[in-house]
Amino acid sequence: MATSMNKFCTFMRQQVISKTTLFPSISQRTCLPYQHPAGQGVVFKIQAATFAKKAGRGRSVEPKELMEVNTDAEYLVSHCSGSNYFKEGQDVKLGPDEDYPDWLWDLHIGPPLKLEEMSQDSPQYWRKLREMHMKRNNRLAKVKKF
Repeated sequence: MATSMNKFCTFMRQQVISKTTLFPSISQRTCLPYQHPAGQGVVFKIQAATFAKKAGRGRSVEPKELMEVNTDAEYLVSHCSGSNYFKEGQDVKLGPDEDYPDWLWDLHIGPPLKLEEMSQDSPQYWRKLREMHMKRNNRLAKVKKF
């Protein structure tokens, strides 16, 4: 039976080789013998090479236009730069500090606070604590057991 399988394998390889000359798209494929798990003989797997598609014809990819950075200090102090996302129009002009709510000036704008620096009465403290415990549990779950 082994000799008949070897003859069949060589025959199949010759068929694939002869078809590659007729069909150039098959030239990137290989035919590999594969032993069927149930022991039902040799099955041939064809592995196809795939390539990324080329850009469409007549389409040119244009680089995105970058916005100019405004470096005028007087304008940056008096306007909210980048607040106008329309093609036309002006940025929003900033008003005096008294027009804005008090909580706006108390916002934390630095790096995130550590757990020790937070108040235990705040929901942010408990959210941060829960996040730290989940990260620790996930890290411990990845460790292989004995």
